Amino acid sequence: MKKRRSAEQIVGLLRQADVDLGKGAMVPDVCRRLGISQQTYYRWRTRLCGLGGVAAAAHESAIEAGMCGAYRRTRRGAVVPDHA
Repeated sequence: MKKRRSAEQIVGLLRQADVDLGKGAMVPDVCRRLGISQQTYYRWRTRLCGLGGVAAAAHESAIEAGMCGAYRRTRRGAVVPDHA
């Protein structure tokens, strides 16, 4: 069954993953413990951590809710300025 998580929940899971990885755990083990696939982990990390953590997560939530008219989502899921 597909689970939907809020951006804040995703950031929390990524932080937990970073703690576990810092202790020497391997990515497959961390993903199994968190209940997500490795593909999901890397997608979340690329999408949220590269943008600045919680602030980016809040921005991502606002975009998904349609509150940011200046941005749009491409077919591949990237967030780009509306004029691009």
